[in-house]
Amino acid sequence: MFWKLMPCHAVRDIDLPFIESPTLASSKVKDKLSREPGREGLSQLYAKAGGCGVLPDREVAIRTIVKAVKQGTLLLVLNDGFDRPFLPLVEWNGKQWRSNAHWAFSTSGLVDSLLPRLNARG
Repeated sequence: MFWKLMPCHAVRDIDLPFIESPTLASSKVKDKLSREPGREGLSQLYAKAGGCGVLPDREVAIRTIVKAVKQGTLLLVLNDGFDRPFLPLVEWNGKQWRSNAHWAFSTSGLVDSLLPRLNARG
């Protein structure tokens, strides 16, 4: 799975179809981080999640990152062509992109602001 965690302020309209819902994304991120032994990537993600200072123990760092994903502060972007979001923030209905963010309150404002631009692209 190729993925990145992106702060919501860095999301572009073309990223929307590849963003997993925050609730499902948090479980995917927790699972992946729990299986990976490295700490170098973990420290960068911890900082993106709002953690400050020295990287705490692994479990605290993972909890901090997962909480940021669940709250929609960090968004899981899947874009390798094989692993698509199961519950994407937007879906193509054959004519235009439509929002699925009605159940994801933390990201609905983001989707509402970027969706017109995405639809202008076609």
